[in-house]
Amino acid sequence: MIKLGLLGVGKMGQNHLKNIVSLPCYELSFIYDYNEELCARLAKEYGTKASLDLDSDLASVDAIIIVTPTFTHDEYIKKVSKATKNIFVEKPLCDSFEKCQEIMLLEQNLGLNIAVGFIERFNPALKELQNELKKLGSNTHELRFTRTSLASSRITDVDVITDLMIHDIDLALYLNGDAQVLFANGVIQNNTINLATATLKHENGIISHIHASRITHKNERKISISTDEAHFECDLLAKELNVFKNAKNEPLKAKEANALKDELVAFSELCAGQKSNKLADAKSATKAMKIATDIAKMIKEQQ
Repeated sequence: MIKLGLLGVGKMGQNHLKNIVSLPCYELSFIYDYNEELCARLAKEYGTKASLDLDSDLASVDAIIIVTPTFTHDEYIKKVSKATKNIFVEKPLCDSFEKCQEIMLLEQNLGLNIAVGFIERFNPALKELQNELKKLGSNTHELRFTRTSLASSRITDVDVITDLMIHDIDLALYLNGDAQVLFANGVIQNNTINLATATLKHENGIISHIHASRITHKNERKISISTDEAHFECDLLAKELNVFKNAKNEPLKAKEANALKDELVAFSELCAGQKSNKLADAKSATKAMKIATDIAKMIKEQQ
């Protein structure tokens, strides 16, 4: 059983909290948040300790999960790395490419196990898509990623690229390897990019088109893939996959799964010394942030 500390119990942190206490592989030693009243209430509700002395409590755990505001990630990672090498941090790794590079080097120099919460890698619909692509074994030509929703009042420290698009940048790199940005355009509101469209070319020649918006009155998370043998439409929200072959549609429903719970189990395995190709590490998260940074730069230069 892994003794675990949780930093940050906002909305996403509470999602982690609910799943952590349901997993037998973890013993939750403490939770920590700057909102001491909320932290105390949740600690009582979930039968754990609300930390008032983080430095002291860090010494008692085998692993830490960081679900704090993005701009705090690098400082918390540096702090907890003095106590444990097993660190899970919600996406993005840091709020800048430079900070990501610094953390990636820290991971290498200290032998840390850093996992980054790109939860879509654990989406059951994505697994179904990967299985079907492998089954056909045909050449992929292009991928289209769409992710839209109205801006959330709880997201105030990042633009749409770092908030939403980063998920699909990671998926594009995860599915087809390294890439460079060919084109990007977007909409800036109140000095913040709230809509972004980008085209990437992967080193394997495949093209990825990525669109993200926080000004669209529709929640959508989809991947479309065109290959020699078929066309795939993957709905990450509905957990559905449609395969179009010879003008016929073959709908497939992914098996029910809890992506966050599966991700946390994978992190427990990492803590136990089992490497995972599915979990994002600091290196892959840094590559995703480099693409995100290049997209933001292109958009700002066009204004």
